[in-house]
Amino acid sequence: MRRLLTGYAVVYNRKYTRSGHLFQNRYKSIICEQEPYFLELVRYIHLNPVRAGAVSTVDDLANYPWSGHAVIMGNQKFHQDTAAVLDLFGKSAVVARAAYLQFVSDGVCLGQQENLTGGGLRRSQPDAETGCEIEPFDARILGGGGFVEHIQEQVSDNALRSLKVPLSEVALKLATCLQIDQKILLRPSKVRNIAEARGVICYLAVRELGYKGTEVGRYLNLGPTGVTLAVRRGEQVVQNKPELIQCLNRPVKK
Repeated sequence: MRRLLTGYAVVYNRKYTRSGHLFQNRYKSIICEQEPYFLELVRYIHLNPVRAGAVSTVDDLANYPWSGHAVIMGNQKFHQDTAAVLDLFGKSAVVARAAYLQFVSDGVCLGQQENLTGGGLRRSQPDAETGCEIEPFDARILGGGGFVEHIQEQVSDNALRSLKVPLSEVALKLATCLQIDQKILLRPSKVRNIAEARGVICYLAVRELGYKGTEVGRYLNLGPTGVTLAVRRGEQVVQNKPELIQCLNRPVKK
């Protein structure tokens, strides 16, 4: 998918004499825990055209050619594993499709669901006020903490770590962007801009890069509760200052 999208972007840019990114985000595939995330995710994704106004109703969605929903309903043909969904609703295709359609229709009133959106597909996490440590999280896995740990055990630590951006690189980019000494970010501080920067590191590391709270805590000299609070603080900072994400996407100068 990366080669396909990159190749298309290059040809498109040459044809229309433009430069830069063509697609907002990279293609993403994830491992999904069946209960309760799989069906919720299927429903949420297939209702995107309704929420975006591309079609008016779920009935119109059944014939919309740019969604897997029409394939599941048997109105479009595509290389799609419809059985993975329909088998969960009934033994016969007629019964399964009817139950599936009702399930999708019931999701219209749910609207935007934050736990099923965003770059990292955020899991349900304890509120900072509880003082609980954030559950194990991996941006490539949609599921509860136990499921995430189970999947991670199937893959060697070296393979997992090779896919992660090092915490030191995140800290260096942020320090360069904010013109702060990187060493200062490694120590707890009550200075507002330092505390906010440390929160951003925690937020990106835990919610986007899949680091465990204990790993981030060791790097930033924070306890479990401190990491949880910092993640919440960092999320607010990123929402108010989205330019920080653009800064962090720039390559590190060697």
